[in-house]
Amino acid sequence: MPSGPMRWFNRIACDRRRPRPLVSAEDLVRVVRGLRHGFVNDLQVLRGWFELGRTERASAHLDLVTSRIEAEAALGRLDLPDLEAVLLVAKERAASEGVHVSLGTAVYVDPVHAAAVAAAEDRFSGKWCAEDGGERAVGTGPVGPPSAEDLALAVSAVLAVVTREAAAKGVSELRVEVGPPGGGYPEVVVRLPARAAPPPEAVEAALASAGFSLCRQPREGSVGVACPGGEKGEEVELVVTVR
Repeated sequence: MPSGPMRWFNRIACDRRRPRPLVSAEDLVRVVRGLRHGFVNDLQVLRGWFELGRTERASAHLDLVTSRIEAEAALGRLDLPDLEAVLLVAKERAASEGVHVSLGTAVYVDPVHAAAVAAAEDRFSGKWCAEDGGERAVGTGPVGPPSAEDLALAVSAVLAVVTREAAAKGVSELRVEVGPPGGGYPEVVVRLPARAAPPPEAVEAALASAGFSLCRQPREGSVGVACPGGEKGEEVELVVTVR
């Protein structure tokens, strides 16, 4: 499952000084409605199988529902409420476009990310990225260590692009997994068919709208995105991480 090279982005200081809600009250209401609708639908399916005397099918559906609930409960145990809220909203928005997003957790360490971090620590510690040099004097350069909010904001922007691309290409299933890499910061992996992978420039534009700027090398506080490339029909991984 090939992935492209990691590209790094920093959230600019002026954006951090303008607090923005990661999810709105309308988003949360829509999520609750979706959860309620899904719960009622599952009950109706179970009732139908029981009324038909198909207890084996009812049991199989119950196992499916239980597995889904356990996967999302594991996400909650990571204690990343900002990210969890963003993922639940993204899942509901994707459903409105005909794309089902399954959420779960996984321990995943991307070798591209690990190598980039090691190189940055060895050679670029304390240096500003080339693109940031002209912004530092006016106070719009990246500041501070990565935060759960930075990751959640980046994931929200990236998933919006991924969902649009998947819907346009007729892809109806995406998998999103969250897991802590060795450095201790969470990492989000989107598993999708290669034909539904968005182009890097579309991801860059979405992140720019969310208040991030592209940089040449990672530094403390950077968000990394690896846009995948692969053959038609192949499953690939889009990775979003922080360092």
